[in-house]
Amino acid sequence: MVTSAAVTIAVLASAAVAQGLPPSAADALSRGQQAAAEALASYAYHLPDSPLWTEALAAGTEAARLAPDHPAPRRFLAQAYLQVGWYARSWSAWQAYLDRGGGLDASVRRQLLEVATWMGLNAYDSGRRDQAVPYLETVVRLAPDDLGANARLARIHLDRDEPLEALPYLEALDGRAPELIPALQRARRIERYGPDAAAAYASATEALDTGSLATAQDRFLQATALRPGFTDAWRGVATTAERRGRLQQARTAYEEVLALSPNDAGALAGLGRIALAEGAYETAIERFERAAELAPGRSEIADALARSRELLQERTATEEAQARAEADAAARAQAQAAEQAAAEQVAAEAAQAEAAQAEAAQAEAAQAEAAQADAATEPSAADQAAGAEREAEEQAAAEARAQEAARQAAAEQAEAERAAAERAAAAEEAARRAEAERAAAERAAAEQAAAEQAAADRAAAERAAEEAEARARAAEAGQPGGSLLLVDAVAEHRRSAAGPSPAVAFLPVPALADADLAGRTGDVIHLRVEVLDKPSDAPVLYQLCLVPADIAVRPACTDPDRLAFSGTGTYEGEQPWSGLAGFDGVDWQAGVDSVMTVLRRPDGAPLEPPRTGSDADDQLAAYIPMTVRIQALAVPAGAPFPGWP
Repeated sequence: MVTSAAVTIAVLASAAVAQGLPPSAADALSRGQQAAAEALASYAYHLPDSPLWTEALAAGTEAARLAPDHPAPRRFLAQAYLQVGWYARSWSAWQAYLDRGGGLDASVRRQLLEVATWMGLNAYDSGRRDQAVPYLETVVRLAPDDLGANARLARIHLDRDEPLEALPYLEALDGRAPELIPALQRARRIERYGPDAAAAYASATEALDTGSLATAQDRFLQATALRPGFTDAWRGVATTAERRGRLQQARTAYEEVLALSPNDAGALAGLGRIALAEGAYETAIERFERAAELAPGRSEIADALARSRELLQERTATEEAQARAEADAAARAQAQAAEQAAAEQVAAEAAQAEAAQAEAAQAEAAQAEAAQADAATEPSAADQAAGAEREAEEQAAAEARAQEAARQAAAEQAEAERAAAERAAAAEEAARRAEAERAAAERAAAEQAAAEQAAADRAAAERAAEEAEARARAAEAGQPGGSLLLVDAVAEHRRSAAGPSPAVAFLPVPALADADLAGRTGDVIHLRVEVLDKPSDAPVLYQLCLVPADIAVRPACTDPDRLAFSGTGTYEGEQPWSGLAGFDGVDWQAGVDSVMTVLRRPDGAPLEPPRTGSDADDQLAAYIPMTVRIQALAVPAGAPFPGWP
């Protein structure tokens, strides 16, 4: 149990010292934090010349002077300046904080983003666009999807004629700024194809817009000559050539597009139109069907496909009718030919009979003549020898030809066997390489999987350690029966030359500084105040506030009327944790830094208008000095109250 608010300062200072702050700087920073917490709980509006904020800023400035190389005072000043709306000073303090090694936790990122956004928009909208760049770049670094910052940075670089510098911001917009889409497309073309080819393309599109098809086609061709892989330029060549009726040029260009982008629906549709114009309906249908699969929402492709099918059906019907007419004519001709053949057959048979009689007579005459000739002459021995020699030569020539054919067949077989052996060796080598590549890929995959598993194991171990640490902190802070003691301390409200107002007391809660309280926010907070010493029976309201370490977040406070008392004695009340004023703004997973108690008048206003002069003494005389014991116990909703410790 703590016996005075002075000990609170010492505890806060000791935490700062542990972080490397000199004791004098830690004391000044603690005074600044307490003044800021009191201001957040007291003021409806936060202005830099308000007494508590003046005190907080002075204390933070003193801490920065006493610890010039430490980031903590700069962080405090950045947050305090932000609270009172001094964005320029907050920005400078954040830069000083980062320059001194300050980290970017979630709170810092959120507040720095707020400051950078305000500074960037203010500079940009007032025409100081160059000055806006570092602020807007900070916004994009902290919030990559911020529409306003990306659009403004893109416009700044486009105004400077720096399309490549604008490209990352244009891409981050992802079409959310339609007026900048042409700039995005141009920047991408410059990045991909270079400025000269992109300029030729731009000139071609301008000519196309004015109806100068020939000029446009020349410029598109110029772009493809500079960069053969310029797909959009090839599309331009194809469309202009098609519109000019140069179908062969258009076909070649569309084929180039498909070589670079095989699933380009526009190129497939273009080839379909050319095939349709040439009467190649089957080819046109094939092209249009594929284009329709790739771009099902394009009605002109669906219409062209339907027209192609209609023309093919018409041509097929015409061809079928023509075929039937030709078949009928062929049948009639065949019948006429059969009749004529029958007549010719009769005439042939008669002629054949006459020829047979003539041949018989001729054969008899020839037989008589042959008999006479046989009698007159006999072949000589010389003639018989010459015939035999010719037969031998012919047989030798035939054998030579057979041998040559056999030799050639053997050579062809040997060549075929050699080629087959080479193919087999090549296939074996390819299989060996494929097996080696597969084994290497499996090894690489196994190594990567092992590395990923190791990383996952390390991450899981780290998470488990963090969870165990959080559970340990929560267990250390908890009480039997699931209750959690938030504070049990004696608060002394006294006048002092320095430190917080006598109407305010700060109480340390070391066990809750790093505890994850998110799971307790459904609890009910039971309050008990024992008034040990009070100079009068004047009525007063007593308020308890849970103070986060981050002064950019307002303390979460009980309703002032939960504890109301006049004289000495014991008073009790309760409040749902989630009903605390300012509950939604606190990161309960980060714990709380301290507990602040505040004395208020019966109407809920602060007991003492901060630092108002001699009138405050008359007002405080009925309440100060006052000593109370304050207790707060969180109990799960619906659970029985376990009693006070």
